[in-house]
Amino acid sequence: MPNKYGFTHLLLVPPDFHSYFKGRLDEERQELFLVLPIHHCDYSGNESRELFIEIRQHTNPALDWQREVTPQALLRFENPRTKGGAGNSTGVPVRFSLIDNEIRNLNGIESGFMEVTGVRGDFVEILSPSPDKYMFRTQFDNEPRTMNQDEVINAVWEFLVARDQ
Repeated sequence: MPNKYGFTHLLLVPPDFHSYFKGRLDEERQELFLVLPIHHCDYSGNESRELFIEIRQHTNPALDWQREVTPQALLRFENPRTKGGAGNSTGVPVRFSLIDNEIRNLNGIESGFMEVTGVRGDFVEILSPSPDKYMFRTQFDNEPRTMNQDEVINAVWEFLVARDQ
């Protein structure tokens, strides 16, 4: 069957993760699964109810079949210059455009950091010890790789949309 939207998977969402027909057909909705077409990097299927709802509400317009690929990304960061941060231990769901912006803001901030967790639960760390110099490390790397700003932005995108790690 042709797939003009580019989706790779279907996500079966149990009734306690969505509110369709809630309060009207409560008994019948116990068997009501929401089926969403997704890209391989949107959802793992292991998200908590709270995380699933937050991603759907704020970062992934799952009902828009013409949406662009929106990889799942949880961001933790601290930037003393901008006083921005999301030091939450698990990170907060964000769109890639925010990650791109925060990488640019991190430029040359020696005491700042970023950590991005992808759909598979693995993560990358980004530091910028001096202007136009970034250190990029996956959780599997022993040593960080030195990159420029564009290389880091591309590396994070590739990390988030990669099918296998």
